[in-house]
This record gives sequence, structure tokens and C-alpha cells, in this order.
Amino acid sequence: TVDAGIMFIMETAGIEDLVTNIVSLNFVLKLDEVINDTMAFDASRKMVDALLPYCVIEEGYETTPTDKKAWKMHQQNRKWSLASLRLYQLSFPIRLTMMICIFLCWQAKYFLVHCWAQNDGSLVSIDVEEPAEYHLPFLSFLFGPIPGLFPVESSGTTLWRMPGINGH
Repeated sequence: TVDAGIMFIMETAGIEDLVTNIVSLNFVLKLDEVINDTMAFDASRKMVDALLPYCVIEEGYETTPTDKKAWKMHQQNRKWSLASLRLYQLSFPIRLTMMICIFLCWQAKYFLVHCWAQNDGSLVSIDVEEPAEYHLPFLSFLFGPIPGLFPVESSGTTLWRMPGINGH
């Protein structure tokens, strides 16, 4: 990337294009750092900062007991199978799994509360009705994800209906 960018800059004729290309190259070269700074977790940043420099082990290098212990741990960590729980824990992080579960719960709640099934099995949105009052009770707000616990009363006036559907 750097080589191609420098070649591109060296071939630039005008000063305005040169400045634009230098800024563009700087953006491309810093993009991975910006993504890391904004997207990485604090824990992973701390782990990367704590890494020791990589040293190449050359022939004739005397191994210490710590090196042998690290090698054994590495070999043990390489033993896995498709039935091992650890493989799935590493493949599907807890945060990702929880976010998918929460998303699926909200999707299910939407379809259960706000849709009805037609004869062919397809789901259609129910009519949106005007609330009886424009003040949302705190308990309705707090327990809104639980259907029917503290419902919001409607005035019966339909604000929106699925086009082409007569209702259920």
C-alpha cells in the first residue's frame, strides 16, 4: 500500500493534486488505526499494548523451562474437536450471542403483538390506533417489552391500516 501510494504521489504533476493525494494516502494508511481506536474493546487494546516484542528463535537457542511450559500449553490448546464447548465459546462470543438473542426476542415480540396471521400463514401488521391519551404511564414504558402487562389504552380511531387488507 505504501509503495503504491508513494509511486502514485511521485507521478502526480500538479501541486493541488499532490496535496490531495498525500492527504488521501495518509487517510488510507491511518484507517486501520482509526478503526481499531473506535471499534476495539478496551480490554483488547490493553492486551495489544501489553504484548512483548516478537523475538525470533534461532538455531542453537537454549530453551528455558518457561519456554517448554509455554510450548506444552500451546499444544494442549490446539487439541479441539467439533464437540468441544470451548470451540463454540471462542467462535461465538458471549456479547454477540446475547445481542442476537435480544434481537430475536424483540422480533418475536413484534410479530406476536403487532401482527396477525392470514389464512395462507403470512403475517400482516394490525391497524395502528390512536392512543386514548398522549401521556404514557411510567409502568407502560418500563414494562413495554412484556406484552399485555400494562397496555396503552386506544381511542379506537385507526391512524394507519395495511394497504389492501381489510383487517382481521
